[in-house]
Amino acid sequence: MSRVATKTIEIEMAEEVVRAIEPGVTAESVAEDRETIRVRLAGFPGWKLASIIFSRAGLRRLSADPNRRIKVEYLSRDIARAARTRREYRYPRLLGMHS
Repeated sequence: MSRVATKTIEIEMAEEVVRAIEPGVTAESVAEDRETIRVRLAGFPGWKLASIIFSRAGLRRLSADPNRRIKVEYLSRDIARAARTRREYRYPRLLGMHS
């Protein structure tokens, strides 16, 4: 029995965000587990950013959001800003974790 590769809503959203970051930036590889999708980036010299870790639940919420286009644009700008100084970016960002 062969396994058919299907794109999930979460993978499509992750690819949409990566395409919106910067022309020339591509997803080199995608690794999945139950909770997250890790996208390794390639194609943009001068960036420190090597990967983006997306929460599957966060991507599902984003895909169903009526303001999706605006939020994808904002997210891509945030990732591009962080790309010069960080090796990894997480979506959604974990805020308030410091006690």
